[in-house]
Amino acid sequence: MLPQSRMSLPPPTGPSLGALDPQPRGDSEGDADRGSGRVALVADAEREPLAPPPVVAVIVTRNPGDWLEETLAGLAAQDYPDLSVLVVDAGSDADPTARISAVLPDAYVRHVDGNVSFAAAANEALRAVTGAPFLLLCHDDAALDPPAVRLLVEEAFRSNAGIVGPKLVAAHDPEILLDVGQSIDRFGGAHTGIEPGELDQEQHDGVRDVFAVSSTVMLVRADLFSELGGFDPEAFPCESLDLCWRARLAGARVLVVPDARARHEEAADERPGHGSHDERYRAYGQARTAFVCFSGLSLVWIVPLAITFALLEAVAVLLTRRRTHAFAELGAWMANLAHPRRWLGARRRAQALRTIRDHDLHELQLGSTARFQSFLTQRHADERIQTLSDASRDLLERLGERLGHPASLAALAFLALVLFGSRDFFGAGPPAVGQFVRWPDVGTLAQSFGSAWRYTSLGSASPAPPALALMTALGGVLFGATGLARSAAVIGAIPLGVFGAFRFARSRGVSWGGALGGAMVYGINPAPRNAIAQGRLGPLVLFALAPFLVHLLVRAARFDVIDNQTPGRIRTVAWLAVITALATAWYPPALLVPLGVAVVWLVVAPFTRGVAASLRAVAVALVASVAALVLLMPWPLVLEHFSRDHAAFGLAFHPHLDLVDTLRFESGPAGAGVTSWGIYAAAALALLVATGPRLAWATRGWTLAAAGIAAVYVPARLFSDVAVPVPEAGLTLAALGLGIAAGVSVGTVVEEMRRARFGWRQLALVLASLGLALAAVGFVADTVDGRWHAPDRGWDEALAFTRDHAAEGQFRILWLGDASILPFDPTPLDRHPQGLAPRESSAAYVLTRNGAGDARDLWRAPIRAADDLVPRVLRLAGDGRTNRLGRLLAPMGIRYVAVPSRAGPGGVLAAPPDAVSRALDAQLDLVRLQSDPGLAIYRNDAWAPLLARISEDAGAAATAPTRDPLASAARTDLSNSVPVAGSPVESGTVLWAETYDRDWSATGRDRSLVHRHGFGWSNAFELPVSGQVSLSFGDQGTRNLIVVAVGVGWSIVALLLWFGRRRPPAVGTVDRATARERRIERRRLRREERPKLGEVLGLDDVFWER
Repeated sequence: MLPQSRMSLPPPTGPSLGALDPQPRGDSEGDADRGSGRVALVADAEREPLAPPPVVAVIVTRNPGDWLEETLAGLAAQDYPDLSVLVVDAGSDADPTARISAVLPDAYVRHVDGNVSFAAAANEALRAVTGAPFLLLCHDDAALDPPAVRLLVEEAFRSNAGIVGPKLVAAHDPEILLDVGQSIDRFGGAHTGIEPGELDQEQHDGVRDVFAVSSTVMLVRADLFSELGGFDPEAFPCESLDLCWRARLAGARVLVVPDARARHEEAADERPGHGSHDERYRAYGQARTAFVCFSGLSLVWIVPLAITFALLEAVAVLLTRRRTHAFAELGAWMANLAHPRRWLGARRRAQALRTIRDHDLHELQLGSTARFQSFLTQRHADERIQTLSDASRDLLERLGERLGHPASLAALAFLALVLFGSRDFFGAGPPAVGQFVRWPDVGTLAQSFGSAWRYTSLGSASPAPPALALMTALGGVLFGATGLARSAAVIGAIPLGVFGAFRFARSRGVSWGGALGGAMVYGINPAPRNAIAQGRLGPLVLFALAPFLVHLLVRAARFDVIDNQTPGRIRTVAWLAVITALATAWYPPALLVPLGVAVVWLVVAPFTRGVAASLRAVAVALVASVAALVLLMPWPLVLEHFSRDHAAFGLAFHPHLDLVDTLRFESGPAGAGVTSWGIYAAAALALLVATGPRLAWATRGWTLAAAGIAAVYVPARLFSDVAVPVPEAGLTLAALGLGIAAGVSVGTVVEEMRRARFGWRQLALVLASLGLALAAVGFVADTVDGRWHAPDRGWDEALAFTRDHAAEGQFRILWLGDASILPFDPTPLDRHPQGLAPRESSAAYVLTRNGAGDARDLWRAPIRAADDLVPRVLRLAGDGRTNRLGRLLAPMGIRYVAVPSRAGPGGVLAAPPDAVSRALDAQLDLVRLQSDPGLAIYRNDAWAPLLARISEDAGAAATAPTRDPLASAARTDLSNSVPVAGSPVESGTVLWAETYDRDWSATGRDRSLVHRHGFGWSNAFELPVSGQVSLSFGDQGTRNLIVVAVGVGWSIVALLLWFGRRRPPAVGTVDRATARERRIERRRLRREERPKLGEVLGLDDVFWER
């Protein structure tokens, strides 16, 4: 505690005060140093030793209302014998001196120029008052009861307090409590403990220590106020909390004296310039005070926890009236964290006075649930406070119990390993290989989704894929950081899939440890790591969402008896449709996943006693798939081209995996060796120990695993000439099936050990654990390089120079190579068995615009007749029937040909057929450029820009009717074409190298140009006179209406799911407190019934249970 001052007290009457020179309105502070020498209240030191100590009341006012006279009258009526009044005018528009003199003729007035805060104005007492041991700091709208000052001073002496405050009541109704001292929560938020409208029934009338009192009225020891440097003006509007907290750190006591009462008008919002942004300022001030006053060790855990809680609160109240408050809390912590210079100086001064630890103040602080209780109190929901409190305590109790579980520790270790294995992605992001290509900005993505024309391949009027809208939404949520959204999608896929597997296992009644064990088996499977290594975004998203799809399918089909009592089946089907739509948007084959799972389980239904449920699952899957297609409209309309172009829907690969590679999930660099066999050991235990419904689920898991493996192996062995999805898609289902079985294994063994003594089950569990550990070894080994064996970077860096050439005219790049390493969605060449690729080959091609391409080129439109020109041209080159390949490619705007043999530098080797290199090297108009190893780049010297004005002879040849576009291209030299890039061009033919569509139109000099076919497949426009040419696609209005309709449809679905989330309680439902008591009783009974395995092995039961 601060020592009590032993100064000589002045006599109670006739205090000798220094003169205060009257100040004309608008005088500066320096001009006031006239007559007496300075503006000060000087208490005479020659007083009787037992006289009451002089108190100087410091009232801060600015543009006061009618309440000022009542405040002054309250001070005039005080029964304290030695009270002086100093009024600090903080820049009022009208001089209040006359009003003050009318009520308190002896009061002193000090004018402060400028619109200063209460804290800065109150600090004038440090300069204006000397000799008085106490300062009574007041707002100008708080009227004190006559004995208030005397009671405050008496208690300050009696309790040796540094700061004391009265009880505050409403001025309009003194029966309503406003403040009787404040506490803080763990994050520095102030709480009065008073409910809105709470009546004063003397329930708080007891002198007690509090953490802080309001600055509305507070009695402060002058030496303490001076030592602390007064209020901190930067802490606005939490200056009182800041002052009291710093006083506590210095060892002073802070008390509330409820017998002393003040009637508070709460007139701050009525003043001009006040009342705006209160939530934001208050949140910022509280967070700043926390940074200033908490110790460094406390801030280490308080700051991240406070940000997390603020983020959760912001999400929880997003659609409520408190969203402003929630986002203010989050913004306050982030702003203080981002600008430490604003509070570091104040922190150094506060910590220099520290004499006690933070721990010593915990008894004056509230628990972690205080903020939630305050939220509910403000909504006048008293009965919900107790419910939330019980739920919070129960949650914390269960959380502590779960975190001590070995399975929980394993889950945390797994998450840490995922982050460690992805560490290279945090800085530069995933390499631009496969489908991990760069995402453009949010505006560009939105524009691409809303465009009526797709610029993939040679162009198409097909609807844009919905994944572009999802990318736009993800980037928007992250404030436009699309690069961060891309990294989050890749890094977060594995943890999200593990969480889904855990949730599914828990919903089937598997124990906590069993569910985590099954989820770990799913997470350490090599399938997602191989998807990352090869840049396959679609299968990676399927890995993340597959557990949720199966979980919703099982719930909707009511596989278990317990689900027969569960309402909300329609809503479950709706959720299944939404998740199916999301998965399909990223990976089109995912549309068949729910139906495939249902059919597989229907096949095995006679052995699992679930025929009816399996039939319901098939029906539910069909309904959900159809509903998903409706949600994705109009994009599903392109399915009519499925028979012509499987590759546009993810079927473009010819995997060559033998049975062992498939069983080990070795579709890429992960899964090699014997480590993957450990997964089977963990899952096989379920078939040995499970019985009843658990055996049924183990059987379903193994059946799903077998189906997933067969979906990969059978086509590779028996139908090698048929294009199929990438192996990771089928292996994801196999991984989920094994995870289900492994979860049943662990859960069953743990349950059995509670009833049996030591035996073969424990040995089986040890063997299964060793198998799981073996699989984990492979997972841990793959984390070493920090990028899951993905290449260091993609070929976008090697082709970066091509983007600089876009100013010379737009162009395309033709990629040739194995489909497994080409970026985007390759078009296979196996439709043409002659030429460059045998029919069973995975050789394919991709077209990108103006560089290496970005996410707009993903999920390309199905090929049209014009797209057959590229394979035909390549077949001519492969057959040796042309050495002018560049001229044949020129009408398509192809300026470069890229032939990769790896997905990126350091990637897995997948060299294209030798015929490709031989054919390209034999061309006279293709020049090979220097490039990185693994990528061959050819420049086409005969190219023409995508939008170009061609010569008169070339225009005549291009627009002449023809049945063979290649023959017409071979006879036409386009190397002298002039790019049309917004500047006027000479009259002639303008060639637009996009697939012909009658909705394309061009204007020149405000006149429509004649539209014709170019080379039989593209667009040509006749420009009769020189001028500027502009292009437009006429169907954009219809596309805009479709985009609006899609947005409205998804909004309606979201609202229906949101407002339908609450269900009426089922018959016989008990309240939460009773349910909690029952859970505690069940835990106690389980502890008492545990078998004494320690008597057998010398180990306690908890070891074997965990």
